[in-house]
Amino acid sequence: MASPYSESLPAPETTSEEAPLLGSSDPSSEPPPTPRPQLGKPILGLTWLSLALAATTWPFLIALKVLWDHEPIDYHYSWGIRDDASALLGLSIAAAIFATGNLLRLRFSRLYLPLLLNLIADLVLAFYLIAVSANGIADGLQGDCYKSWYPPPKIGDPGHEQPLPVEPGCYRYAYRVTVLQEVVMSLGLVLGVTSLVLAVLRLVLAYRSKFWRRMSIPTGTFSVEFSVKILRQGDPNAPGQGQAQRTS
Repeated sequence: MASPYSESLPAPETTSEEAPLLGSSDPSSEPPPTPRPQLGKPILGLTWLSLALAATTWPFLIALKVLWDHEPIDYHYSWGIRDDASALLGLSIAAAIFATGNLLRLRFSRLYLPLLLNLIADLVLAFYLIAVSANGIADGLQGDCYKSWYPPPKIGDPGHEQPLPVEPGCYRYAYRVTVLQEVVMSLGLVLGVTSLVLAVLRLVLAYRSKFWRRMSIPTGTFSVEFSVKILRQGDPNAPGQGQAQRTS
């Protein structure tokens, strides 16, 4: 038996407002009920899209790591882009795990994962994916080619005011790595927006299910029993009296 908090493909619903009035004698005089839009197919399509986007980021992140390991000495970039890429890798793996779990459960039991679990996961993934990807897009544009002044020339040297020549291959490398960084972070941004849309659709499903009406507070009785024993003075069974008799 499916849990009332499990998310499934919703069936067409008819609310009490959409039902014809009891006093209507001519059914043709009433407008036909407007069916609610079904959210099963959009959620299924967005779940597949989420899995595809998450899997697509992985080869791009691997290629980006290879480029970073072979960067020319004259290329300088923001260190934040590497932190953004690491965070995007973890978030994309989490998104792929939830999407795969939903699709597998739907395949074998015709149900998604519990609605509350999916809703929390989508909201968290959407927030961090959008934040990390937007920051990564900005960090990816900060790379540039220039010669490092190390050791710095002394003031008055002929080369102090003239920029040192940069390796010719640095600009080609900067173009490749910048394009790849922006593509990867853009994929992460689209994945975050997809998770946000899924969260909104599941909020609509949660409202339609009206799960709070099925929640009940357990009822019962709570009783406490106690007894009082009064011992008469002079009773040999009394704790203090028996000891006093033995002492005497």
